Amino acid sequence: RSDEMRVRIDEVRRRVDALSDAQRALWAGGPLVPPGYVAPAIDGVNTAALNVALTRIGAPYSWGATGPSEFDCSGLMVWAYAQEGKTLPRSSQAQAVAGAPVAMPDIQPGDLVIYYAGATHVGMYAGDGLVLHAPTYGVPVKLEKVDAMPISGVRRY
Repeated sequence: RSDEMRVRIDEVRRRVDALSDAQRALWAGGPLVPPGYVAPAIDGVNTAALNVALTRIGAPYSWGATGPSEFDCSGLMVWAYAQEGKTLPRSSQAQAVAGAPVAMPDIQPGDLVIYYAGATHVGMYAGDGLVLHAPTYGVPVKLEKVDAMPISGVRRY
């Protein structure tokens, strides 16, 4: 199965790398930081971890990477919280069941937003209805609307 995944990953890389600049811009979607975004003030470990993670905007996505220069989605969460002395589980699936559950109306900056039924993606709530995440190969770490993907849960660490 691991060999099959490597083949699929290599195919995605080849296809993305073959995109023209215009196609790559479409692949990456809007700006890395929406106009007018201001990071929340640091008032604890969660907002401190968010502010650390925000320094990685523009860093490339790399499957299995945990920083400090390349990340996958869960690796960015692990790295950011580690800078503040907190250990998080490594995978998005493990992050989806650890920590404390949070209802969407109670979400706060620094909370992890888990996406898709299989918890196959994770981002960090950045305030203002935005999530910081490492989307996929060829798309750097960026801010995006929190509801741009199907949310399966929110966790607080």
